[in-house]
Amino acid sequence: MDRRSFIRKACRAGAGSAFILAAPGAGSGRAGDLPAVVSAAETAAKAAGEACEGDRKFSREWILNAVGNLEGKLDEASRILVLEECGRACARKGAAKTAAAHKGDVDGLLNVLRGWIGEENARREGDTVTIVYERCYCPNLSSFEGAVPRSYCECSRGWVKEMFETAAGRLCDVTLVSSIRRGGKECRFVVRV
Repeated sequence: MDRRSFIRKACRAGAGSAFILAAPGAGSGRAGDLPAVVSAAETAAKAAGEACEGDRKFSREWILNAVGNLEGKLDEASRILVLEECGRACARKGAAKTAAAHKGDVDGLLNVLRGWIGEENARREGDTVTIVYERCYCPNLSSFEGAVPRSYCECSRGWVKEMFETAAGRLCDVTLVSSIRRGGKECRFVVRV
């Protein structure tokens, strides 16, 4: 098997980080080895990144297949919970830091969201917030036009829930009213803060 095929298979298995650990000289404890380790790690990371980039289609199909399997194996409440948790984890990897910066200030978070999705797409009336996406923002589905399992959008609902609960500092109810991936003109969420 050639190196590129090996790296591609390793990416599919989630073993990309092993390249850094297996870099020549890694863990030798000698200070003089550091540039060689960094260079080897950078080279391995670049090669793994290139191989994984070519597998983006594979990854998307794997994700959609996994969600489709959830629909066939789990009851609706369990599917919603699993996908909501996926969305929460996605938010915690980045955007929830913005929400945390506005802890106790939902209106501050709304102002940031208005900058991201447009002034009219993040509105508040009393304790009810309406969030509207004019396009699908899921990075797993960028440039993808095919059908997705109906449950998939519960992930986005989880993302919105994590953002608002982080800012509000308490539990919030989030309803997914419509979704582009479910045939709607927009993704619409109603949040009760």
